[in-house]
Amino acid sequence: MKIEVNGRTERGDSHVENEDSIIIDENKALFAVADGVTLPYGGREASTRALQYLIALFDGDLESTVKKVNSKLYNEREKVHSIGSTTLTAAHMKDDTLEIAHVGDSCALILRDDAVRKITQDDSFPGTSMLTQVIGQKDVRVHVYEEKVRKGDIIFLATDGVTNYLSEDEVLTIIKKYSGAEEWINEIFICIENKTRIYKDDKSVIIISVKE
Repeated sequence: MKIEVNGRTERGDSHVENEDSIIIDENKALFAVADGVTLPYGGREASTRALQYLIALFDGDLESTVKKVNSKLYNEREKVHSIGSTTLTAAHMKDDTLEIAHVGDSCALILRDDAVRKITQDDSFPGTSMLTQVIGQKDVRVHVYEEKVRKGDIIFLATDGVTNYLSEDEVLTIIKKYSGAEEWINEIFICIENKTRIYKDDKSVIIISVKE
């Protein structure tokens, strides 16, 4: 499959530093977003390290790699107390199949045939933003999804600084109104900034467009 990938991350005004991280590695066809947990500390360090380890350890088996990333971060947290925890949603494209490995509440969406569908399920208590598991704890259950893709599909990887403030219908409206991933990302960020928000979170998105 031929794909085009674009991404962007931006600090939210409620944070001193951007605790989100993203990676786009087209050589490995590996893409990921991570949202460092603010409290009690070390969110930025956790998200940065998690994605560095993901790239370094990836051997084609996404689920196994994410488990290794978690173990490495957990062991480091035991020694270095400035390291926190993080969500992680990673995607690997192989032929016509998109594999997703997921821990936390960052998510993956797919737009197909004028409809947006959420692929992942959040690791959080119903009706709250309280996470049930994160990368950096002793044991995690990595959720794995496989999605057969086809020309015209658009896949979003996004942190909750995007999905908490932008509905799937709003995403669909932006895709229909604007042309190309750079414009879509710009408009997504503008739309979020124009909303009334008490908590201005960091926001990150990666858009994978299947061209043929």
